[in-house]
Amino acid sequence: MKLNLESILFRKFKEGDYSASNQIFSKYYQPLFLFARKFVEEDLAKDFVQDCFYEIWKNRKRIELKTTYNRVGG
Repeated sequence: MKLNLESILFRKFKEGDYSASNQIFSKYYQPLFLFARKFVEEDLAKDFVQDCFYEIWKNRKRIELKTTYNRVGG
């Protein structure tokens, strides 16, 4: 089974790769912030999302990160 790029990125993240962590943060921070912003004020939304990323990083070896992707032509 071929791994897609996101699966590889998540695997590297789980192994403690800071570059992978930064890439994941860059990709997901904005959409998560915008979602949180619907419920709380801006500063609290920023703090909440950053805290979530910190907790995920801290527990990266125990959590399972999954991704779905569309296969082209299949």
